Amino acid sequence: MHSEWLLATMIAFIVAAPTFAQTGPEYGGKYTRQRIANLRANVEEHPWAKRERDSAVHAAKWWVEQPDEVLWGLIPSQDVPRNIDPQMAHGVRTGGCPVCGKDVYEASKYPWKVDWRSHPWKVICPECGTQLPKNDFGKFYRSGIDETGCFNPEKADKSLLFNEEHPDPNDPLHKWMVDDGWGFKDKDGSVNRFVGYYTFRLWGALKSGAAVLANAYLYTGDPLYARKCAIMLDRIADVYPEMDW
Repeated sequence: MHSEWLLATMIAFIVAAPTFAQTGPEYGGKYTRQRIANLRANVEEHPWAKRERDSAVHAAKWWVEQPDEVLWGLIPSQDVPRNIDPQMAHGVRTGGCPVCGKDVYEASKYPWKVDWRSHPWKVICPECGTQLPKNDFGKFYRSGIDETGCFNPEKADKSLLFNEEHPDPNDPLHKWMVDDGWGFKDKDGSVNRFVGYYTFRLWGALKSGAAVLANAYLYTGDPLYARKCAIMLDRIADVYPEMDW
């Protein structure tokens, strides 16, 4: 998490650099007033620089189109667990896909797929395409949002923790593969932390989102990119003090 914050802080300086340069002493970071002027002059003069600018704008397109409250709400807080691997415990990886039973790690060390825009709060098996966990963690997550906009597991509605494919409480599979954020156990006792892994991957996407917004601002000077990036950084600053590795 410290590296995440370091990158976010660097992005903040990148976004603010032109302002510092115009209203105060010469900015001493990487993106000085002269470098930014050179960058934008290159865009006006050279096809290769125009392509770089277009690429930066394209990368930031989805992020800049999101309403402010959506970007702000994407940032999870400390009480949403993060895990670098869904099936790693004490340095040992156990299990495969809980549904198809295949050893998904034969082809890759990190095979699980995450498509956080299309399938929020789901991790997808690369073999059978099953989305895990089987409960709607997003709904459970939203039910636990407190007055600060952070997830509070004590506030969340526990009745939402059930397998959506088996909604009948009397069904023996009603609680099968249900993750409250801390994982669920297989029949052999191994723990699957798919929500934690999803959140870990989400943080990677958020860092990339802030970076591409900052980059698009450098190339274009459009303050909308800086605003969207600043909203994300502001929310990261809110939740960071409580973050615990």
